[in-house]
Amino acid sequence: MILIIDDNRDLANLLCEYLSLQDYVATVAYSGKQGLAIAQEQEVRVILCDIAMADMDGYEVARRIKSDVQLEHIHLIAVSGFSSPEDVQRSLQAGFERHLAKPVDLVEMKKMLDSYAR
Repeated sequence: MILIIDDNRDLANLLCEYLSLQDYVATVAYSGKQGLAIAQEQEVRVILCDIAMADMDGYEVARRIKSDVQLEHIHLIAVSGFSSPEDVQRSLQAGFERHLAKPVDLVEMKKMLDSYAR
């Protein structure tokens, strides 16, 4: 399953709908805390996570996922409006494997997901 964590409900729902149309199983969380709870309760293989969220930023979500032995297998992709080389480096240091800039290039995202989720 692919988990989308983003406090922008419209974007999260749109990505989830797109992924469903591409035959992926996907769900959404609208906060970092909710996303962590879903990751602990369900079999998540990939997380697409926003960086700038109100309750817990994506960097903290990534650090918690990677520090939990039960969750460290999950592939993390940052999805952010911040896309400078420094922003990408910071997301990689936090534990993300890849970094997608908003607005999301759906073809690029699908290639990433195909490499992980199928």
